[in-house]
Amino acid sequence: LGAGASVPYNFPTAAGLRQYLIGDFLQDYEDNLNSKGLSEYDVEDFCRPFESIINSFKLSSVISIDRFLAQSGDPVIVSLGKLAIAFSLLRNEKASKFREDSEDVRHDWYTYLFNQMIGREMPTSTFDISLNNISFITFNYDRSLEHFFWESYSNSFRGMNPDELQNCLAQVKIHHVYGSL
Repeated sequence: LGAGASVPYNFPTAAGLRQYLIGDFLQDYEDNLNSKGLSEYDVEDFCRPFESIINSFKLSSVISIDRFLAQSGDPVIVSLGKLAIAFSLLRNEKASKFREDSEDVRHDWYTYLFNQMIGREMPTSTFDISLNNISFITFNYDRSLEHFFWESYSNSFRGMNPDELQNCLAQVKIHHVYGSL
C-alpha cells in the first residue's frame, strides 16, 4: 500500500503531506505546545529546530518527506522530520473518516475488503479473520487499516473481549516498511 491507499479516509498523499508540513505544520505544532501550558520561550525552543528543516524541505522541491529525510543523512534532521510526520498523521487519525463518512464512498476499498474477508455466509458468533491468510506491506506510517479492522471486527462480532480481538487481529500481518506511529 502506498499513500493513495488511505486518501479516501482523510489521509494525505506525499504531496499533501508536503503541503501541510510547509504550510500549516509550524503553526499547528506551536498551537499544540501552547495548549499544554508551556512558556513562550519553551514553545520557541521546541519550534525553532523545525523552521530550518521545513524551509530546506520547501526549497528542495522534493515531493516526499521520506525521500528528503533519507537524502539528508543527518540523524537530527531525520528524527525531527519523523516527529513532524507523526504529529501530522496523528492529526489526520483524529479526523479520519471511514465507511459512509469517507470522502468518496465509491473509493472505500477498506469496507469492500473487510466484507470479502469475512465472507458471504453469516457466522453465528465470531469469524477467524486469520483464515484469509492475507498480509499487507505498506509504505505508509498511518495506522488507518489497523484501526478500520479493529472498529469493523469489534462491532461486527461483539462477543469478543478486547484481548481476544487483539489476538485475532494480530493474525493479519501488516508490515510497515518505514515504521508506524
